[in-house]
Amino acid sequence: MNISVFARIRQIARAGDTVRAWQMFESAGLGVQDSPESLALKGRLLKDRALRLEGEARIAMARAASAAYRASAGSRRATYPLINAATIAYLCGDVAQARADARHILAILESGDHEPETSYWLHATLAEARLLLGDKAGCRAALLDALEVAPEAWEDRAATIRQLREILLATGEGPELLEGLSPPPSLYFSGIMDLGEAQEIVLRQVEDLFIRERPGAAFGALAAGTDILVAEMALAHEAQLHVVLPGTLEQFRAVSVEPFGSHWGARFDRLIAEAHSVFELPGQAVLSQAGIGQACEIAMGLALRRAEQLASEALALHVGREGDGAAHGYEKWRERGLPVFEIRRDWPGRDEGRALASGRMQAILASPSKFALAPDCPCEIGELDEGVFVAVFEDVRAALGHARRTLAHAPKSRLGLVWMAATQPGPSAQAAQLAACLAQAADESEICAPWPELAGLDLLEPGTRFEVAGEMVTPLGDIPIARFTPMGVG
Repeated sequence: MNISVFARIRQIARAGDTVRAWQMFESAGLGVQDSPESLALKGRLLKDRALRLEGEARIAMARAASAAYRASAGSRRATYPLINAATIAYLCGDVAQARADARHILAILESGDHEPETSYWLHATLAEARLLLGDKAGCRAALLDALEVAPEAWEDRAATIRQLREILLATGEGPELLEGLSPPPSLYFSGIMDLGEAQEIVLRQVEDLFIRERPGAAFGALAAGTDILVAEMALAHEAQLHVVLPGTLEQFRAVSVEPFGSHWGARFDRLIAEAHSVFELPGQAVLSQAGIGQACEIAMGLALRRAEQLASEALALHVGREGDGAAHGYEKWRERGLPVFEIRRDWPGRDEGRALASGRMQAILASPSKFALAPDCPCEIGELDEGVFVAVFEDVRAALGHARRTLAHAPKSRLGLVWMAATQPGPSAQAAQLAACLAQAADESEICAPWPELAGLDLLEPGTRFEVAGEMVTPLGDIPIARFTPMGVG
């Protein structure tokens, strides 16, 4: 079996798409193989699936995962499958077995006679085995050694922290043992454009936040004023900068940067060149308030996703005026119990650029066959020339709800979903065509959508997670896509 298949399934599993990872595992015929690599991956996927279950079903699947890891190890002195089997046993209440396994692993590590592994994972395995035996001081010491040899292996560190947290939770211990060891948080930022004479004061407060919280990545737009100041501060503190623009780069620069002075334009260009990633949301004739709101939700969703992937935290920073209402997306952010750092001052309001069209959001759902259930929306387009049926919703969550019901009723359905801001009545022909292309590219029991637009659902609908799946060639150009299969479907 080509190693790339294993790598792809692991990547999808690591990103949290348990259903799709398991489907790929079975489709590749790995479920009937007894190679150590297949069995180790099976153990990983069964463990992930067990975490989504409750009660006896959870314990039964977890024990199946442990058995797969043990079979993977066999008679080999392989610490990776052995430590996973031990920890799963502990979480299932098989404490004596887990501790016997942990002592065996310690003996293997001390002997130096074990299968090759990176220095990080050898130290992390030692930390986990010591914690299973109740040696918290030894666990922390080994974990610090692991972080010293690989200080920026954030995803590896996240996997270790998650595993140790599960053990601590099972023993009734608090998380104090892991204090200060989690990967750096992710920061979403937003704020007003015209800071006036308060710019230096705001800059000092933003720097204090970066020194105190030490975010590893910052997500937001790059409008003149707050956005550019925070983005520059992120790069100065060696954080990744991820930019989400509510339109094309040229549109955004012309409306939200250039009117405020040429010096802002030069700073914008430098940040675009140095950013870790830049996402543009094309397809809109003009920038609109609705488009800006969508870009905020997407940036928030990307910050939340990175924090989840790294087992760290997500923070938000907003700079605004006293008396202003809550900025877009922050109500949902607070509902999640996530921290918001606000810098508010009573400086006078000024013209922040020409008035933007209000616009509105719409979600277009497409199917290459007639919808199994009548779309519960006021606007429906009939059959397109491509033989695809399309329905238009005012709210992406309503469209997603219909998509879920459709897949539950007709599991072999294939759906495409486009979520975008619009300034004209009805859906654009281009958006409908894109939705049709996505539906035709979807697998059975799947929703296919453009990326990163659907990252906004990480904020709006936390139980729905679209996973990045490369690019799709369409008549509209190469489109980055993401895929989602609801639990219990397929």
